[in-house]
Amino acid sequence: MSGTPGRGRSVALTYWQVEGRISKAADAAGISGGRRIHGTRHHAGSAILKRTRNLKAVQSLLGHATINSSQRYAHVLLSDLREALEDEVPRNSPEAADLRDPKAEVK
Repeated sequence: MSGTPGRGRSVALTYWQVEGRISKAADAAGISGGRRIHGTRHHAGSAILKRTRNLKAVQSLLGHATINSSQRYAHVLLSDLREALEDEVPRNSPEAADLRDPKAEVK
């Protein structure tokens, strides 16, 4: 159903209308770059996963039909794992060299 905003009727907006409104508001606020709906959605998915560590939560909150769609957010967990490893293993140690070399044998 569409109608005039503020007159007791709901207004259906297309993706591009919402995108345009977000862009205009961001421009008016002096915010540049990264204001697309998809980018905002991806950021939200990454933040949810970072806080919950739960792909099923991401799937549910973003409305993904399958868990496969939610797996794209797993990069957040991988980057956190890399940071944790870098904190624990000194960069110039032999162990760190093994971590950087994908062909290194697991000891």
